[in-house]
Amino acid sequence: RSTFPVHYEMGAELVENDSVHLGPKSIVIMPSLSGTTKEAVAA
Repeated sequence: RSTFPVHYEMGAELVENDSVHLGPKSIVIMPSLSGTTKEAVAA
């Protein structure tokens, strides 16, 4: 079991609203089937 905090956000939601969970030391992983999903690219 990991103690690393994990939060799930939709790409479209990140574009419209900032996440309270993201900060200067955050790591973000954005999956996309095509690699060019517009919400993932915009976020």
